[in-house]
Amino acid sequence: MDDPKMKLLTVTFYMKGGHQVVAKYAKNVKMTRDSGTGAYSGYEVEFEPGHHPSLFTVSIPDIVAVVAEEQPLQ
Repeated sequence: MDDPKMKLLTVTFYMKGGHQVVAKYAKNVKMTRDSGTGAYSGYEVEFEPGHHPSLFTVSIPDIVAVVAEEQPLQ
């Protein structure tokens, strides 16, 4: 990591069907909005270099909650 004080996150996307999608090694997660309407449009996840997944996709209408938790220091 660039900043030793920065902690990595585990981001959990909770889905309508009761499923969970978990993304580890995130540096930042933010909700995005449509520039024209201001309506919610999705999430942007920034991963630690070298730790991003090969494929990461979730259906935006199916997300009911998102929780980002600091990973325990190792």
